Amino acid sequence: MKRIVVLILAVALMTGLAGCRGGINESDECCWSAWTTKEEKGESKKTKFVSVCVECGKERTYKTKASEGLLYKENEDGTLTVSGMGSCKDEFLYIGSTHKGQKVTAIGEGAFDGNEKIKYVYVSGDIKEVGAYAFISCPNLLCATLADGIDTMGMYAFYECGEMYDFYLSKDVKEISEFTFSGCFKLREAPLHEGIEKIGKAVYSRCESIKSFKLPSGVKTLEEHLFDNCKSLESVDLTGAVGVLPESIFAACVSMKSFDVPDTIDTIDINAFIGCTGLERLYIPNSVVNIYVRDGESPFYMCDKDKLTVYCQSENEKAGWEKGYSVCNFIEYDDGNKPTEEVLVTFLFGQKK
Repeated sequence: MKRIVVLILAVALMTGLAGCRGGINESDECCWSAWTTKEEKGESKKTKFVSVCVECGKERTYKTKASEGLLYKENEDGTLTVSGMGSCKDEFLYIGSTHKGQKVTAIGEGAFDGNEKIKYVYVSGDIKEVGAYAFISCPNLLCATLADGIDTMGMYAFYECGEMYDFYLSKDVKEISEFTFSGCFKLREAPLHEGIEKIGKAVYSRCESIKSFKLPSGVKTLEEHLFDNCKSLESVDLTGAVGVLPESIFAACVSMKSFDVPDTIDTIDINAFIGCTGLERLYIPNSVVNIYVRDGESPFYMCDKDKLTVYCQSENEKAGWEKGYSVCNFIEYDDGNKPTEEVLVTFLFGQKK
């Protein structure tokens, strides 16, 4: 009887979860979310997990115990850190809060590096830290949940999990470290929440399925290559960002047609929009006083200068926005005069003389 129950559960897991690939599977058109649970129980009892279709609201459930056979390392304070897969063969990796009566507080650096078995991850909120490289290059990982309570996630934690399409990020995480989600090609939305205070370098680079992004109000500084090669990115709101629009932040974002530079930005760095071949409209406020160029490359290098129309904000409030560069603040000759339109276009688009 026990064997039959296990078999039924395995079949349910394979068929019921098939739609996790965004509705591509013919037998299930639902686009399932990452697993959540409202109830945390001890490792001796099964916990009920729920996943919801993001399109129709349909729910599916799954019950399991904390994964067994994992490797642990004891910390100086007597708590445990998960250090590896060990003998565990679970596709649904549920990392619970205790192991043999000891409290589990962290997932160690590179603990599941390159694991080909894992498809679903749920990390209990009683665990405080997910280490650097923890799930790097897990080729079959589809969705992951870091439950509320987890407050630290190291760099490259989910780097190049190319099949992962959904992710729930703990509301207690304040910083997303560099390259965390880089190369997660199928990720549908950027994992973040309003409580985020810092987003590191290239966090969402090569996330080719993300279509929109709104900067949390607590994030003030932007990092290089943040959306590099986000080929589906169309809508971006960076309101509140201060200082520099950094190098290659939008490199090869070919689907972005329009962008408003926030009026809290004063500098646009080299290659900020390099290869944005679909960009048609760019609004530059009068707060921008610096645009950097190096070796013939500029913020708009490899953009289509015949397609892109730049609107600059006049310091005269009544004049508002003007097409072209006649009212721009960001370049002057040594004598205080502005260059001609032709020279300025050459400067901005990196056309070498």
